[in-house]
Amino acid sequence: MTIFNKGSILTNSHPLILALEASAGQASAALSQGSNLLASLDVTAAHGHAAWMVSLAQDVMAKAGQSPQNLDVILGGIGPGSFTGIRVALAAAKGFGLTQNIAPIGISSLAGLAAVVTDHTKPILSVIDSRRKSYFAQLFDADLHPLSPIIDGGVDAVQTMLEDHQDQTANGLTITGYDAELVAETLQQKGLNPQVKGNINPSAEGLIKAYQTASDLSADPEPLYLAPPILGKSSQKDNKSQDQK
Repeated sequence: MTIFNKGSILTNSHPLILALEASAGQASAALSQGSNLLASLDVTAAHGHAAWMVSLAQDVMAKAGQSPQNLDVILGGIGPGSFTGIRVALAAAKGFGLTQNIAPIGISSLAGLAAVVTDHTKPILSVIDSRRKSYFAQLFDADLHPLSPIIDGGVDAVQTMLEDHQDQTANGLTITGYDAELVAETLQQKGLNPQVKGNINPSAEGLIKAYQTASDLSADPEPLYLAPPILGKSSQKDNKSQDQK
């Protein structure tokens, strides 16, 4: 049995942190020494994250003049988002963890999105593309504590969720993530007045900021799936053949 060191209980006040994120249309890796970002790299693509996830991690460490042996904490984005991308990032995080005897830590990709917003004075709505013509969305307070469960739906579902949290959003709201401007525009037509800030895709840098801002966001490094995978034609055919046997 492999025994890991728990990154979350390290006493080092300036730990070397590697973060890997690939839950959406971007694969990214980032390295920080405490709150000081040393390096970050990303590749924008809807698919194919497996081809460069480990290389991104190795390159970002080389760029900062660091090696895996120096790592104290390893973070991986757990989603929600791309089934394949999430698995790729977490597999890479676990691989580095095994070699360095460090237990990787999972961080919600929605929390990572919210963490990138610099104006942490209002609640933040994070939005990720579900790739099923709907959104994954969650509302956080200014300190990144979740105010709502994660929802999977369209703008109407987002509006309903916000109506359930009118007290928290009465003084304003910031939206970040996929289709943030479109979501904001639609909500404005329905009487809300949100601001739009932040990135389109979750990032490794955002995971680091989320981890440092709210330690209770730490989770097991397992994919956060809100719906079963959508099978392609070949997989559907294979499953049908199995059912007929």
